[in-house]
Amino acid sequence: MSKSVETIDVDSTEKVVGSDSRTGKESPKYAPSRFDAFIRTFDGISLLVNLQSTPIAFINTLGPALLTGGPRVVFWGPLIGWLVATCVSGSIAEMASAEPFVGGQYIRCYTNAPSWLGQRGRLLLSHTQAYITWIGWIIASAVLPVVMSGQIMGLVQIYHPTVAAWNPRQIGAIEVGIGTAIVVLCFWVTLNKFLKIVLTPLEVCGMVLVFVIVILLLVVLPVKGARNSAYMAFMSGTTDAANTSWGNDGFAFCQGITLVYFIYTASDGIVHMAAEVTDAGLVVPRIIFRSTQIGALLSIPLCILIPLYMGPLTDDILSAPYPIIQILLDRTNSKALVSAVAILIILQTVPVACGALATSSRLTLQLAQQGAFPH
Repeated sequence: MSKSVETIDVDSTEKVVGSDSRTGKESPKYAPSRFDAFIRTFDGISLLVNLQSTPIAFINTLGPALLTGGPRVVFWGPLIGWLVATCVSGSIAEMASAEPFVGGQYIRCYTNAPSWLGQRGRLLLSHTQAYITWIGWIIASAVLPVVMSGQIMGLVQIYHPTVAAWNPRQIGAIEVGIGTAIVVLCFWVTLNKFLKIVLTPLEVCGMVLVFVIVILLLVVLPVKGARNSAYMAFMSGTTDAANTSWGNDGFAFCQGITLVYFIYTASDGIVHMAAEVTDAGLVVPRIIFRSTQIGALLSIPLCILIPLYMGPLTDDILSAPYPIIQILLDRTNSKALVSAVAILIILQTVPVACGALATSSRLTLQLAQQGAFPH
């Protein structure tokens, strides 16, 4: 890797070459990818609300949360997570204001590492952080098509219950085929010259779907749901201590909250699109903080109403891959309504997958341009 510093202002063509003021040595080369900046505040909020998909991720993680910690985790998890996510998003936003570049975290890690580590130690620490972030986004990009294919198969099982009795290899082969088709579609959308035209409308539509799904659930659950007691909804733990693998109620609660906290991840997604954000130093921090709060405010009503109106915690709900589908089916007995909710969730996951691929590709390109990958 070259040792010269080369930073580029996203909104200009000027290059600034300098050295590390603390060590007197030249820092690693930093050359942000050059793209036409087209993402403004609202566009970025749409993208990040989709990438986080806090209320939808909350719905999708109901199964492990209920099985591990019971209804109380569904209620307390998002509330406690909101406080933590506010602090984390504020920290990332502060970082983005200082380093409004693709891969800003590992640049920040390098510049703020202790000087006694030396240049090699700081590079190692910086690249370790970069690899962790990059691997996380690659995994997220791979998992989303799998989630979508599972949701599609779950929708099929509503009308054809015999599918559940199929050989697991048959179901797996179908899901792999569906997932592959979704990956190809998302690659075509995000990795071509038309991204600038396609991405913003797609992400705005996804954000609208998030609001529609939340409003639909907020209306249906109180009207059709069987009301539980406040104690059962907000204080009861797992129905079987063996489900926790801990055998301890406190550990079960902590493990369940950890699973639910997944809904607040991905707030750094817009950082890796910074080269395409107008006035990134000001806009990226606003997008990070505001989108996290929007996602939390959409999730809090669900974390109150779902445990309160989901009815008895039956084995069917605990064993369902997506309990919200089983809850709605039990409460409404309407396949049409359940199908509508399932289809909306599947459609909303498409912009999420496209956004994740766009983010991952930008970070991958940045690391490759810097020579940060082993070679």
